[in-house]
Amino acid sequence: MTRCQFMNLLLCFALSALLPSPLSAQPRETPFLAMWWNVEALFNTTADTTTDLDFTPSGRYQWTPERLNLKLKRTAQVIREAAQARGFTLPDLIGFCNVERQSLLDTLFQKYLQTNDFQTVFFTSPDPESRNIGFAFNRRKFALNFASNYPIKLDTGKLSTRDIVLVKLDYRGRLLSVVLNHWETPKLFNPVVEAARTQSARLLRSIIKSLRDGDPNAEILVLGDFGVSPSSKIITEALLSSSDSSFVHASSEALLNLSQLSPSSGTVRIGTKWYAFDQALVSSAMLDTKNFFVLTNSLECFAAPYLFQPSRRSDPTGKLFSTFWNGRYIGGYSNHLPISVTLYFK
Repeated sequence: MTRCQFMNLLLCFALSALLPSPLSAQPRETPFLAMWWNVEALFNTTADTTTDLDFTPSGRYQWTPERLNLKLKRTAQVIREAAQARGFTLPDLIGFCNVERQSLLDTLFQKYLQTNDFQTVFFTSPDPESRNIGFAFNRRKFALNFASNYPIKLDTGKLSTRDIVLVKLDYRGRLLSVVLNHWETPKLFNPVVEAARTQSARLLRSIIKSLRDGDPNAEILVLGDFGVSPSSKIITEALLSSSDSSFVHASSEALLNLSQLSPSSGTVRIGTKWYAFDQALVSSAMLDTKNFFVLTNSLECFAAPYLFQPSRRSDPTGKLFSTFWNGRYIGGYSNHLPISVTLYFK
């Protein structure tokens, strides 16, 4: 080999080391955005049952087609802008609570968000106020593997409450299980409500155990409005929730509460304080990088200035611009802020 040939060979090796290989040139992770939002009240304008008469043109809230139209427009605005704030066009999956009918979600995506890419999942629960859980996902990316609702069984028979909803989504042969919750708001000295909350926690643990029994490495995302802060005993003890990722990673049962790891995860204002009632939790399998996974700082709360009442927008503890205020219609967005979590698939 001549000196010239040797130098050319060295140059080729050097160039090949600098240039990316076809494998390394491919994106290592695919990001997805998951969102949860308590929309306060998304109802149609007709009396479907005797319990929703307030949401009719002649009812208590004078719920006219014009008011429903504004509600849908503002709901779409928040969904779109919350996604854009995180670098997405729209969320890839989103859970809702306080929705009366599935048709409202279909209309929201098809007419107001102007997309046919989303499939909705909806179950009518025994909640007497028709405040149900809904879910939507991008069917261009995910395939629906399974969906079911799980009723809360109460011995008293004096309260009917929202079901827990489980949705399994298939992406490239791997399942992501999403568990959706809307628990009863705690009420002092009300044993029936406390019993409902206790049963909700037990049922959620049972669902998670069943998923793990089927697959010890089940990747589970829990979303919901739990009505209490992440540090509440019913969350930390009954759900085995923790903010310690090392502990959760080493555990076969614990959940990592992403809301505890976010510096500004408050979604509800009571008095002058913010509370993270709307939370996202993940199973230990979501802390590795094998399939679906999250980063511990991946939860964010969307708090655009227009979501606050105009007179309080400069006040960090300002009142939310909700649809209703003290039982009176004011035409805002919601009494909860939405949260979102970035998921990755490797």
